[in-house]
Amino acid sequence: MSEKMYLHPITERIWHWIHAILIILLIISGIQIHWPDTINIFGNYSTAVTVHEWSGIFVICDFLLWL
Repeated sequence: MSEKMYLHPITERIWHWIHAILIILLIISGIQIHWPDTINIFGNYSTAVTVHEWSGIFVICDFLLWL
């Protein structure tokens, strides 16, 4: 049996998954902000806005760390 070989280092894989989760949070919270009466994922409108704002800030920080 051979050892498992990874194409990317662990830090790059962790960065990728954090970025992916943040983008999904931005999409879901953006949908709730756009249609607040029909979609209720994060509880209420203000919570969705807060999640959206913080996810955006973390995406920017995540991108700057990648540079």
